[in-house]
Amino acid sequence: MNIKFAVIGEGQPDHIILKNIIHGFFKNKLIPINRWLPESDESVGWDRVLKYLATEEFRTRLLNTDFCIVQVDTNECEQWNEGISHIGGNASEVQIDKFIEVIKAVLIKKIGADYSSLKNKIIFAITVHDLECWLLPFNSNLPAEQSKIFSCKKTMQGIAKAKKLTIDKKSDPYKRIKSFEEMSKEMRDNKELLEKSKLNPSLKIFVNTLSSTFPFQV
Repeated sequence: MNIKFAVIGEGQPDHIILKNIIHGFFKNKLIPINRWLPESDESVGWDRVLKYLATEEFRTRLLNTDFCIVQVDTNECEQWNEGISHIGGNASEVQIDKFIEVIKAVLIKKIGADYSSLKNKIIFAITVHDLECWLLPFNSNLPAEQSKIFSCKKTMQGIAKAKKLTIDKKSDPYKRIKSFEEMSKEMRDNKELLEKSKLNPSLKIFVNTLSSTFPFQV
């Protein structure tokens, strides 16, 4: 399969998790997934993601790849100055879906008028509200944790500690990245990915987007 992917995200852990999801979805660990943002191992945050989408560099690079996954957390969306409000932890899947559409509209606005000609190459990965929420179905057997959208970092830090791993930003960078690799490795299994992704609302939406974009894989 000669599909080339790129990722624009907030940090290196985002790239690791999205890479494992793509490899699991396609049942192919050899698919190249280039990291456009962040360029280094340092996290850049949501503000750099939004700014990068408006650059000429993004448009130029997009011409030379097949698909670009744009990932952003929504935990600080109220700071975007876009009039967005958080949704509550008890939000229904319908409410979460509508919330993600609001976030996508902001990202599309940042891309600008060129979006109409570029949209077939762009796949949005909106994590509600943190990327760690997507790890919970693969690391917890508790339904209340698997579907969480708030305090996912704290929950995952506790799970990681119990496994003698660490995802704390203050920990050793090498150990932290290896921990994210370990705690997302199950995503590389297609059956596990398709089943467990249904347990977390925003992850389910992302995997469904992959299924509709690449129906031959379903």
